[in-house]
Amino acid sequence: MKDLLLDKKIRERYILGIVNGSLNWQWLIDYIEREFKFKNWKDWYDFKRILRIPEPIDIFYQVIKNEKIDIDSLHFSNKYIKQMWYIACFCNNEISWKEVSEQISDDSLKLILLDRYITQLFNKDNNVSFDFYWNFFINTNLFQVYSFEAIQRNQVIIKRYLNTIKLCHIGELKKVFTLNIRKIKQEYNGKLLGQYNNNLFSYNAFSFQYLPSSNNLPWQENLLINMVDTKYDGTKLLPAIHFSNGSDYPNIGKWSTDVLKYMKDYFGQDNTVSNFVIETVYYFKNRVNIRCKKNKKYIPSIKVIKCHLQLLVKAIDQNLAAKEIVSSSSMYFLGCLFKDHCVSSDIKNSNYRKIINWIGMQTDILIEKKLKFLQLPISKHNQIWIEESDKRRLVSLEIIENTVDFTRYLNQDNLYNFIKNSELDKISKKFMQLLHGKVNVKDLPDLFIDYAKFLSKCFNNNKLDKSKLNFEIIKIQQLWENYFFKKSNGSMIEKSLEFSLPNKVVKGFQEEYEKNPIKLAAQLLPLSEEKFVREMQLIDETPLLSIFKKVEIERVFPQIKSSVELKHHKVEMLFIKYIRYLQTRYQGLFFNSFSAEDILPRILDSYYLYMNNIFILDKKAMYKNILISNKYLLSPYDEEINLGIVTQLFPVLEDKIRHIAARCIISPFKNNSFNDTGVKYNDPSSLLMKIICYIYEDKKDLISAQGFIFVYLVMYDSNFLNIRNELIHGRRFLEKTELEFAFRCTMLSINIIDYYLANHNKNEDQ
Repeated sequence: MKDLLLDKKIRERYILGIVNGSLNWQWLIDYIEREFKFKNWKDWYDFKRILRIPEPIDIFYQVIKNEKIDIDSLHFSNKYIKQMWYIACFCNNEISWKEVSEQISDDSLKLILLDRYITQLFNKDNNVSFDFYWNFFINTNLFQVYSFEAIQRNQVIIKRYLNTIKLCHIGELKKVFTLNIRKIKQEYNGKLLGQYNNNLFSYNAFSFQYLPSSNNLPWQENLLINMVDTKYDGTKLLPAIHFSNGSDYPNIGKWSTDVLKYMKDYFGQDNTVSNFVIETVYYFKNRVNIRCKKNKKYIPSIKVIKCHLQLLVKAIDQNLAAKEIVSSSSMYFLGCLFKDHCVSSDIKNSNYRKIINWIGMQTDILIEKKLKFLQLPISKHNQIWIEESDKRRLVSLEIIENTVDFTRYLNQDNLYNFIKNSELDKISKKFMQLLHGKVNVKDLPDLFIDYAKFLSKCFNNNKLDKSKLNFEIIKIQQLWENYFFKKSNGSMIEKSLEFSLPNKVVKGFQEEYEKNPIKLAAQLLPLSEEKFVREMQLIDETPLLSIFKKVEIERVFPQIKSSVELKHHKVEMLFIKYIRYLQTRYQGLFFNSFSAEDILPRILDSYYLYMNNIFILDKKAMYKNILISNKYLLSPYDEEINLGIVTQLFPVLEDKIRHIAARCIISPFKNNSFNDTGVKYNDPSSLLMKIICYIYEDKKDLISAQGFIFVYLVMYDSNFLNIRNELIHGRRFLEKTELEFAFRCTMLSINIIDYYLANHNKNEDQ
C-alpha cells in the first residue's frame, strides 16, 4: 500500500475515479504536491541502495492508463511532480521519448526515465514485462542470459542522454552498462567466496541469511548470494519474501538448469564452495517430497554430499545445540537422501558414521521425533522409546480435569493411530465426566466438536471396533441435540433491536415483490458490482473476523465454518472468479491482502443478515399469488404455518425450474436417461448451476443472473441456506420462526422463476 494512499477517503476517491473514468484529477495533483516530499538523489550509490520509484509516478500511471488526460488541463505548482506526470505519460506510451526527455531536469528523475526507456527495449527482446529493470546498470555478464540487441541499436541515444545525468559515481553505472552492451565477459576474481565463505559453506547455509552484495557484481555472484536468502522446510525451497502480487524474492522459479550451468562455468567446475551452494539448491528446488525415481537425477555430486557431512560433523564437534543441528539445512539435506534412497556406500565415511552415532546418542524425545520425521536412521532402542513415549500420553488422561487439557490431549499427533478399544473406553468416560462436571457452558460446543473430530479420525485405526465408534458418535450427537444444545443456546446473551419501518417502506417492499421479484432479490442478496465492492471494503476493514473461526450453534450439532466447500460447487467458483476480478479492478482500494477464498465466507455471512428482511413481506399475500399462478392443488392458507404447507411447494418450484431450463435449451433430463430403467431428471440445483454458468460466461458478472443465484443459494446450496434439503431431511427450518422464514423464501423463489418464465413468453410473442 502506497503511503500517499493510506488515507481511506483519498484511496477511495482515487480508485473509484479510475474505475469510473473520471477526468477531474486536479484534486490529486494538489494533494500530492501538498503531501509528497521528493528526495532528489545526488549519488548513484545512495540511489542504488533504495531503487525506489517515487510514488506519484505509479499513481499517475494508473490514472493515465485508464483515461487520456490533457496535461494543459492540470495546474502544477511543483516542477518535480509535473516531471513525474510526464514520466507516467511516457510509461503509458502517451508521449514519445523525444518529448519526455526534453521535460525532465532533475538528475534522479532523468535516471528513472532512462531506465524505463531501456527496460521497454529490453522487454521486447527478451519477452519479459518488467516495469523498471535496473540490473543492466548493476550486474555485469547479463548478456549471457539476456539479449541486448534493441539496446545496442539505440545505444547512441542512450549514451547521449546518460551523459546529461550528473549524479556522483554515475561513472560506475556507465561502466557496468557499457560492459553489458559490448558483451565483455567479466571473469571471477576470487573475492566473493573469500568474503562470504563462512556464510555460504555452512551446515545451515540455507536459512534466510540476507547477505549484502558489493557494487557492480557479475550476475552470477549476485545470484549466489541470493541463493542463501532461501530456506528448505523439508518439502520445498522457500523464498525470503513472498509479495502480495504473487512475485517472490529471490525468484527461485527463474533458476533454470542453463542459469546454474552458467554459474558453474563462472566460478569454475571444481569450485568446492560455489558447487556446494549451486548443487544443493538444484536438489532442493527440483525434488518432490515423495519416493520418486526422478529425484535421483537431481542428487548432488559425491563431493558436495561429503561437504554436508563434513559441516554437520564440524557443528557436532563444536557442541552446538542439538535443536540447531537437527533443524539445519544440511541435516534436512541428509534426510532427503534417505527419503530418496540415495545413501550409497561411497558416502559412508567416518563423518557419516559419526553423524549416525550422534543421532543414536540423543536423549531429548523431541529431537528424536524430529529425526524420525526426517526419516533418518534412529536406533531400535530409540524407536521403542518414542513408541513408549506415545503410550505414556495415554496415562496422562487420568489427571485431566478441564476441557482445555482434554482438547489438547485429543489433538496430539497420531493419538488415534495407536489407541486400543480399552483406551477408547477411557477417553469416552473422561468426556462424560467433563460433560457432567464443572464445565463452562461456553466451552461445550468446542468440546463436542473436538471429540467428534477425534472419533472421525479413529475410523482409520483398524484395531478399533467400528460399531463401537458408530455408537459413540450417535451417542454424543443425541446428547447434544436433546440436552446440551438447549443448555448452550440458553447461556448466550440475546441481543435484540427493536425498530419500526414506515408503512411506506413496507408497502414499497411488497410492491417490489409484486412488480419485479428479481429486484427484491437484489436487496436480500446484493450482487451488483457497487454493493459487492462495498462488502469487500467492510471485510477489509474488519480483518480479525476473517482470522478467528466462527462456531455455529445448531440443533443437530455445533459446527466450525471457516471456509466454503468449492468441490462440485461451480456457482461458488464463479463467485471466487468475480471477487478476483474485482480485486484486480479495484486494486489499491483494499488494505489487507485477503484471498478470494477468505472473502467469500464473509460475503455469505453478510447475506444471512440481509435475508432477515424477507419477514417484511406479507406471507398471506405471497401465498395467494402462488395459488393463482399454480396449476396444482395446494393446501388452503393457514395462519399457523406447518411443515406440509411449506414442503408442498418444493415440487412446484422444481417443476418450474425444469421449464425455465428447457427454455434456455438445457435438458432437464440426465444424459442417456431414456432407457428401460425409466426417465431420470437432472436435479434442480444442477439445472440452475448450468443456467448461472451460461449467463456468467456471457455477461462476466453475477447480477445478470441475480434471480437464479438467489434461488440456487437459498434453496439448494449447502454453503448457504439450502432450505429444500435441510427441511426435507429434518435438519433445520422445522418450526416457528425458521419455518416461517423458509415459507417466505420458497414462495419468493417460485415467484422469481415465474417472472423469468413470463418474460420469456413475452419475448417469444414479440
